[in-house]
Amino acid sequence: LVVNGTVYNEGNPSGTEIIENGSANGCDSIIQVSLTFLEQIYGNVEGSTAICPGETVQLTLHLQGASSFNVELSDGRTFFNVSDGHTFLVTPLVTATYKITLLTAVGSLCPVEIGPGATVTVSSLSPQINTTNYDGFGVSCAGSADGAVLAMASGGIPPLSFLWNTGATTADLSGIPAGSYTVTITDGVGCSRVASVALTAPEPITVVSSGQAPDCFNETGGRILLDSLAGGVAPFEYSLDGQFFQSLGGLPDTISGLAAGSYNLWIQDVNDCQAQVAVGVPEAQELILELGDDQTIKLG
Repeated sequence: LVVNGTVYNEGNPSGTEIIENGSANGCDSIIQVSLTFLEQIYGNVEGSTAICPGETVQLTLHLQGASSFNVELSDGRTFFNVSDGHTFLVTPLVTATYKITLLTAVGSLCPVEIGPGATVTVSSLSPQINTTNYDGFGVSCAGSADGAVLAMASGGIPPLSFLWNTGATTADLSGIPAGSYTVTITDGVGCSRVASVALTAPEPITVVSSGQAPDCFNETGGRILLDSLAGGVAPFEYSLDGQFFQSLGGLPDTISGLAAGSYNLWIQDVNDCQAQVAVGVPEAQELILELGDDQTIKLG
């Protein structure tokens, strides 16, 4: 309201104005200004929070400017003749924001202001476990403890906590043997999920071998025959000293050019797992010509 050039509003609601010669007979006019403002009609939804799937949460309508309101929400619900502080329950399947889409104050024609909504964040915690991979196995060799597991999660609400069936509370385990491992992951609002994994180990390497004598006595034509092997992870190598390894072809295979004697045969797989067996290469039988006792005869 502007009176005599003075603006009256919510910040300046009252005052006195003198208008010279303002009356019909030329006298000055005195105007008393006293404005009363109705409270702004306002509404919003409060109670933003985070929950686990399937949980129910209570939200609150914050309403001002009148004693009674009609409210329509973004989820399609309508409330009639409700007042400030009215509550309602929601059970969202996914993260959702609930806000007022239509607000009217009963008995008031004043303009309406609608505030922000309340967001209910639904935890979608999804765990997974990554493991070491030794050519298809969780640990490198039979009896080894060189496996590792790492638990991760997506969709959860930080912070995350971890609890393994071993009692460990870290996200990862290392230096572990073959076996079953289970982790419970809990997020910041208490939602929990369980994941399990089994670390496997290859079977021990076993070798079937035999030695063959050289063709002739005191020669280096002996052989070690590799008939079969099981366990481990192909491809394989062999060594007769445990240091220098050579590729092993298809079985059966032969290591030749050996003198008679005892040998330690090492078999090593792609993960450096080893097996050792003792193999004897027999000596060839020495050929001896026996002519009998010496005899003396007379000439002729």
